[in-house]
Amino acid sequence: MLDEEGFIIRHYAGAVCYNTVGWLDRNSDTLHSSLEQLMLTSESDLVARLYSDVQDVKCNKKMVQDSVGGKFKKQLNTLLEKLQGTATSFIRCIKPNQHMAPAEFDGGKVLNQLISLGMVTALALMQAGFPSRIAFKDLYDMYSSNLPDKLKSLHPRMFCSALFRAIGMSPNDYKFGVTKIFFRPGKFAEVDLLMKSSSQHLIEMISRVEKWVLRQCWRRVQFAILAFNKWTKIARWRTGCIINIQKNYRMWSTRRNYLPRLELFTSLYPTLNPTLYPTL
Repeated sequence: MLDEEGFIIRHYAGAVCYNTVGWLDRNSDTLHSSLEQLMLTSESDLVARLYSDVQDVKCNKKMVQDSVGGKFKKQLNTLLEKLQGTATSFIRCIKPNQHMAPAEFDGGKVLNQLISLGMVTALALMQAGFPSRIAFKDLYDMYSSNLPDKLKSLHPRMFCSALFRAIGMSPNDYKFGVTKIFFRPGKFAEVDLLMKSSSQHLIEMISRVEKWVLRQCWRRVQFAILAFNKWTKIARWRTGCIINIQKNYRMWSTRRNYLPRLELFTSLYPTLNPTLYPTL
């Protein structure tokens, strides 16, 4: 098959060849207007509804009617608009056996189907990545009603960090972004299950969050004091360095300006009257 006669799509299930010869001819099979009008006046409600969307459009002073391909294109555009306006979920259908019998699974064939559908690769990518994500503000709003007043003033990002540390979640199971937090597979469900547990457990968890926040505040104060002391020492050291540079520059400048005079005086000293200059 030549390039202009078709194309090939390669995916997990293998290569699929599509022959495009005669596509335009097959999709230009418009119906006669009298036949469409006859279908519209049919006593059968089903037949009348099938042709209810038939409309004649004036184009270049000619009557143009929708072909089968045009109707298919309109239906496809409508489907794409619906898909773009919703959150779609893809369902993978697996054929368990060749006999169509219930409760019977052919492991080899099922595994081949999963590999062909790319499920194994998709699961490997999910395990290596962070498929679940939620904004800091959304996660904060989910549990803010259970928080005491002194914790409601926390920033959503700070609250999320305190929550995960309090429940003992490993830092490898989540990552912070700019506005969202990303979870490993199944970790967000664990957080939601813990937050919706008994009231006693929730009170204990809130107590852990409070302790973690206090420790973080104390650590920040310690860091601020240490940083202030360090920068004070650095400022003093820089001041001393500047003073040494200024002192050495003034000494060098003075020596450069007066050294020729001193050398001249030293060379002329033996010729001077010793009574006037007993010593140099």
